[in-house]
Amino acid sequence: MNKQSIITLVPYDAKKDRKNFIVQNKMTHEYFEMPALAVSVIRLLSEGNSIKIVQEKLEDELKKENTSVMEFMEVLIEMNFIVKIDDEEIKISPAVEKVPAQFLWIPPMAGKVFFNRVSVIIYFFVFLLTIILFMKFPALIPVYQDLFLYDLNMVNILSVALISLPFVLIHEAGHILAIRSRNLPARLEIGTRLFFIVLQTDLSEAWQLSPKNRTTLYLAGICFDIAVLFTCLILQLFFYEMELITGVLRLISLTTILRLLYQVCFFMKTDLYYVLENLTGVYNLMENSKAYLINKMPWVQKHEEEEVYEGEEWLVKSYSVLYVFGTVIMFGLLAVYSIPQLIFIVNIMFMNIKQPVTAVEFWDGFFVLLPFLAFSSFLAVSWYKKFTSTKEPNENNAS
Repeated sequence: MNKQSIITLVPYDAKKDRKNFIVQNKMTHEYFEMPALAVSVIRLLSEGNSIKIVQEKLEDELKKENTSVMEFMEVLIEMNFIVKIDDEEIKISPAVEKVPAQFLWIPPMAGKVFFNRVSVIIYFFVFLLTIILFMKFPALIPVYQDLFLYDLNMVNILSVALISLPFVLIHEAGHILAIRSRNLPARLEIGTRLFFIVLQTDLSEAWQLSPKNRTTLYLAGICFDIAVLFTCLILQLFFYEMELITGVLRLISLTTILRLLYQVCFFMKTDLYYVLENLTGVYNLMENSKAYLINKMPWVQKHEEEEVYEGEEWLVKSYSVLYVFGTVIMFGLLAVYSIPQLIFIVNIMFMNIKQPVTAVEFWDGFFVLLPFLAFSSFLAVSWYKKFTSTKEPNENNAS
């Protein structure tokens, strides 16, 4: 490749976003954020201009950014944007494998029933009414003991799993209906958060929409969670004398609140994180904030590189505060809910195992012990892999 080279690019689409452009590589189905200068280079190259001619046409802008078209070529190759340099073909990495488009049988009109200008206002008022209910009736606030509907922990664990799963699906249904309302394909996938396996809806096609419309898609699951929580609180006021029904409603309320609190754990890419990212127009907010925090640690010798556009520095610093706040929230959830639950279950489990083998309590403790050991082993292996995987690159970088 030289200055006289003619570059053949993959099919692409570039749309103006809040600050820069969102460019789609139609061959690999990937989206990239690029400044206006980069898009100008791509457009001139796609018109058949040589690298030299593009450099001459954009000379002033390139000097301001202290870069050149030749340097940008290396970036385009890494992003699989170049098919051919003169007569030499460039090998394109395989397209990103995705789950085939799903839920195409859901008509866009069905999604618009739940997500339109009026419904957004309704969800907001439902949220306010939920807060008012908690303030007026503090007894509605669930506690961790609400997870234990029965005397047998084995039955409690099964009940929590069976009751929680449908409402996890309802959360994802919100995302699916929202993206279908825009006539875009929906994909439901299995992912991970920390050490837990979770369901998640692929919203990458949302990059085709304006920032305002993307926000609705990101908030859709939370809207459905708030609707579920509000419904549970209202039903508790009507069925307060029916212990079993109230117990199930409180369990649903508790798991829903935990899902909502999980959204403010900003050290993970939750739905609210994508909302903030979308509103600010800083699409690598977490990565830059993590790098900023690491670079502020005096004991860290190897500094992380931050890729921040002009004017984004204050946003990165502000989000780093939320990053720390989210970490505090997670530890708070562990202290208030998870650890007391675990202690309660373990105490009963060991008490039950001490019972005779012929007793129901013994088998209840035994069948609780098995998943407890399996989960503990999984955590131990995960933590070990995480420690070794982070330690080795540091050593290699230092050498």
